Formats: sequence, C-alpha cells, structure tokens
Amino acid sequence: MVRTEELQAERKRRKATQQDAAKAIGCSTNTYCAKENNEAKFDIEEAVKLCEFLGIESKEKRAYIFLC
Repeated sequence: MVRTEELQAERKRRKATQQDAAKAIGCSTNTYCAKENNEAKFDIEEAVKLCEFLGIESKEKRAYIFLC
C-alpha cells in the first residue's frame, strides 16, 4: 500500500499532474489515478521511475511512501 497523501503532496509540490506522472511511468492517466489511490499497485520499476520523475532521491523517503 502506498502512502497516498504523501505521494500526492510530492507530485503537487513538483507542480506535476496525474497525467504527467502517468506519462513518466508509461501508463494511462486512469491507471495512474488508480495506483495513486491504492486501487491498483505500483510495481518496483514504476515506483523507481516515479521517484526519479518527482525528484525523490532519499531512500528513506522512497521507502516511507512505497513500503508501508
């Protein structure tokens, strides 16, 4: 399960839309929305790509968001 509030906050801090994030990880906006709302799961590659896109470099921060 993803800490959705933290993920959304990071995305909004970067002024990125769900569409931008979806494009960064290679999925549709609807699929990304489901993942961001814990209705579907991010795989490891998507989580890494998303962290890179959002500029989340800290391993601790990545783990906090994605490894609940």
